[in-house]
Amino acid sequence: MNNHKVKSLNSRTKTRLIGLDILRILAALNIYAGHAVAQLKISFGFLHPLIKLRGFFMSTFFMLSGFILYVIYSQQDLKELKILKTYYLKRIIGIIPLYYFISFLHLIFINTSTLNETILLIPIEMIGFQSVFENLFFYVHNGGTWFISCLVFCYFLFPYLQELVKFMTQKLRIGLFILLAIFLTYLFVVRDNIGLQGIYSNVIYRATEFFLGILCANYFLYFRERKPILSKLKNISLQLIVFVLCILIVVCLYNNFTILSVKVLDLFTYVFIALLLILVSSVRYPSFLENSKILNYLSAITFAFFLVQYFTWPISKRISVLLSQEGNKSLIIISLITNLLLSILVYELFEKPVTKKLRQKFLKHN
Repeated sequence: MNNHKVKSLNSRTKTRLIGLDILRILAALNIYAGHAVAQLKISFGFLHPLIKLRGFFMSTFFMLSGFILYVIYSQQDLKELKILKTYYLKRIIGIIPLYYFISFLHLIFINTSTLNETILLIPIEMIGFQSVFENLFFYVHNGGTWFISCLVFCYFLFPYLQELVKFMTQKLRIGLFILLAIFLTYLFVVRDNIGLQGIYSNVIYRATEFFLGILCANYFLYFRERKPILSKLKNISLQLIVFVLCILIVVCLYNNFTILSVKVLDLFTYVFIALLLILVSSVRYPSFLENSKILNYLSAITFAFFLVQYFTWPISKRISVLLSQEGNKSLIIISLITNLLLSILVYELFEKPVTKKLRQKFLKHN
């Protein structure tokens, strides 16, 4: 994924939004842990309640994606054909080659769908359209790549959503954020009370979260430019983020408490995420974090870290058997190391060189 270097409001310098990198890495680790619990039947001990935040962090991931793109492109006119073309090329180069590569590996080594099903679904998956059909989650590789399909849809819509947001008044933007957040929360109420099919991989649901991220970014930039109180957050320590995270952890630990049959965390998901995005983007971090090549690299391999998990689980099981280390702690360590190494291999041997060549060919003048 892209490193987050965005123009500051005075357009004279560039600032890396390290807080968003950290948040994305935490989201990737949490989602990995949730999948590990399901696939390897392991427990993370006293951290186990935090694993229940997988849905929260997936929502964070989509809002984060919208937030980042708006911060990057808010000062550009995506109505201009040249800029729009460059935007789409960057998005395609950023995710499609890796998606095709992982899909190809899955078809060769893991695929359990019938040949007829696989061939029939190829056109749908080539254009990233599988998230439109909820039931396809259980076919071929879609259980692990559905979010790419949702991102393709979100990336396609982004230029139009950005221009729409720019033409709104600030009151309308805030009102729309509140309205959409309430609507998504309402979907949780309907799901949990009537027992409807889950919306976890629903493209409209995820696109709405993506749009919430755009609205959040606009709010952040608007008040950072016009309201000194928000800019002062740069001079406050990480206590603000720690405070919000502590509240989140407490809510998670008591997550069995429900209102209208809906877990309390689900009711306040978008409030928490909005606070996190704005706070982590505003606080000044120590220089060793701002200049950290490790954080920059971990952020860069996030897509690969998500996608290689299909291969991590069977490999980890085999390694644990070969080493006679099938205990809970051993499986956690083995699976995490395996997933990280696979991510690095895929990034270094495929994603990085292929992306570089495609950028040189199609974006050399941009």
